[in-house]
Amino acid sequence: MVINIYISFFLFLSLFFSGCSSTKFKKRSLEGSSLDLLKSGLSKACLSGEGRGRFYTEDERHTFSFESLLSYDEKRLDISYHFPFHGEETLSVFYKEAPKDKVTYQGSLFEKIKKDGVKEERESLKEFFSPYVNKLGQFLFIFHTFKEGKDFDSSIRCGGASKEKGFVKGECVFGKWSRPFGWEASIDHFSFFFDLPSHDGTLKLIFDREKEKLFSKWTVSFYARSHRGMPLKIENYITSCKR
Repeated sequence: MVINIYISFFLFLSLFFSGCSSTKFKKRSLEGSSLDLLKSGLSKACLSGEGRGRFYTEDERHTFSFESLLSYDEKRLDISYHFPFHGEETLSVFYKEAPKDKVTYQGSLFEKIKKDGVKEERESLKEFFSPYVNKLGQFLFIFHTFKEGKDFDSSIRCGGASKEKGFVKGECVFGKWSRPFGWEASIDHFSFFFDLPSHDGTLKLIFDREKEKLFSKWTVSFYARSHRGMPLKIENYITSCKR
């Protein structure tokens, strides 16, 4: 049952990150500053769209299709999932208070998680998921600030980047809340890394397979040694970006 609850919850992450851009990475772009490379990666993200995906645990795989809509006014992301032989589940993610480590969510998918889990499992899941959900909310807040185009440059502090075998790596801190995250870029690849020291874990977001001005594939993976070391991975394929 615990595995099934994991699967239901993590499917909502499929919507958080998809690639859509008006420019493409070019070799010369890797010579830019850390901030320029970060902005180039964010410029490809599209949080309103549709597509298909696959969710993996160590011994299970599930497929789905999705539709999403990001509301900048309400600072929320609405998601509809379509599962073969099951039907539709919905989820809404609210990130307005992300700088205060408060990210909330609601919808039939969340209600299903609560209904399917026994009390002990629900408490364990809440303790395990909350730090990861907060990191995702922080990414949404950063993305929102970038799209608004106000105070983004002054809110980001990036250290020097290092180069290694065709990749550029760096680390940045956002805003007064000083939440650090790492990033990595190549000609057609961009990744974000969020460490969770309390879980001895990592949230990793990988954007690649750039095609016709968008990242056609992106992957979200979670790992926490403190929770039986179970890796979780979601592969997402965007088919239509709604700007």
